[in-house]
Amino acid sequence: MSRLARLREKLAEKGLDGFLAFKIENVFYLSGFTGDTGAVLITADAAYFFADSRFQLQASQEAEGYEVVPVERSYFGSIAEFISGRSLKRIGVEANHLTVGGFQSLQEKLGEVCTLVPEDQLIEGLRMVKEPGELDILKKAVELTEEAFSRLQPLIVPGVTEEYLRVELLKLMYEQGFTGPSFDFIIASGERGALPHGVASQKEIRRGELVTFDFGGIYKHYCSDMTRTLAIGEVDSELKEIYEVVRQAQQAAEEAAKPGMTGVELDKVARQVIEEAGYGQYFGHGLGHGVGLEVHELPTASPKGEIALEPGMVITIEPGIYIPGRGGVRIENEIVITEEGAQSLNRFPKELLSL
Repeated sequence: MSRLARLREKLAEKGLDGFLAFKIENVFYLSGFTGDTGAVLITADAAYFFADSRFQLQASQEAEGYEVVPVERSYFGSIAEFISGRSLKRIGVEANHLTVGGFQSLQEKLGEVCTLVPEDQLIEGLRMVKEPGELDILKKAVELTEEAFSRLQPLIVPGVTEEYLRVELLKLMYEQGFTGPSFDFIIASGERGALPHGVASQKEIRRGELVTFDFGGIYKHYCSDMTRTLAIGEVDSELKEIYEVVRQAQQAAEEAAKPGMTGVELDKVARQVIEEAGYGQYFGHGLGHGVGLEVHELPTASPKGEIALEPGMVITIEPGIYIPGRGGVRIENEIVITEEGAQSLNRFPKELLSL
């Protein structure tokens, strides 16, 4: 079933005459449009693409099956005028993207002609289960991410700064074919490793430390997300211990993941390993999240992850331990849920690597 057909089924279930999407990831998902500004309106029997003068030609070339509707740069007035001329009484909009001001402005322009209905991540819900072509891209993105990280390793030596490594890794990602980073790289060494989101600083890498690299790129519009923690020379027994606990927790969750399991249940698998080792208080974040057109998307594997896993979903498995004053460890793979269980997209070793 096509993406639009699946969306139209949801609209019928919710009693909506159409759905209006502005979020560019959703616009791309529904239409194939690769520009950075546009909106789409999907009804039961039609699909419209709202484009200003900058993108009308591009939309006509990329948004196959859509009627391109010219709009002013302000958008809302033109869209409201278009909707008002049609028998559309209830239109869903992106509650998690459209601002309160934007929602109010558009509703005021529509008046009583049409009611906007906030829908929480309706398109994002459709995006959770990846199609075969999407999985191929995501697998390739992981492969290229790991290749970039392998090429970085000779540069990870005592005396270089975290920021230097960030810049060099970014260069390598571009050389691998990425169009940009999927998020601001996290590179945290020594005591800074206790910062789960410790973005690169001017701190120098030193012997006897652990250094965590959490990074990813955008490849053919899809994101990658990978984390490895490395040792710089020999590290003490406590750091080795927490590394091994995290590795075991990560491996246990990968092996346990299967269709029908909720994100809560999967999170508990890794969390139990860490708690039984005595480090439960140092694992404060969720186990993982979906990856696709956005680096953080549905579903989530966390104490609040109520969505049941389905074949075709791609999620991260990334437990961590973060001890203030000592440092931290996180190991992250992407996995795809299969009919029988799950398969890791990563091949890079998870055993502690000392450089």
